[in-house]
Amino acid sequence: MKNTNEIFHSSCFACGMANYQGLHIKFKEGPNGTTGRVSIPSRFQSYKDIVHGGIVATILDAAMVRTLKKRNGKDPFTCRLEVRYLHPIPPGKALTINARLAGERGKIIFADAEILCSNECCARARGAFTLR
Repeated sequence: MKNTNEIFHSSCFACGMANYQGLHIKFKEGPNGTTGRVSIPSRFQSYKDIVHGGIVATILDAAMVRTLKKRNGKDPFTCRLEVRYLHPIPPGKALTINARLAGERGKIIFADAEILCSNECCARARGAFTLR
């Protein structure tokens, strides 16, 4: 799997390596979608020892965008994002993010993503996107 963080929008808060305040998620594209790895610093928590839900949504959205960019070569823009928070995500833990294409309807493309912590699904999302 090829690491394309350096190629695809390096200033992105989620995955851009040039954004010194960002999350620096390391994504790799595979034949069935995108996989990422990250550990969220405690400065991004909401309640004590729980990563903020907005950061969780950002991670899921970034993974889906990465998957669609690889598949289509165009910039995906989020139209809708539905997140299911299943378990609190603690800061500092190793997380795995998976995203994959879920379908198309007209000009709208759908993707799914999940965040795993210790092999337990803590959050999942479905997004709808347009391409530009």
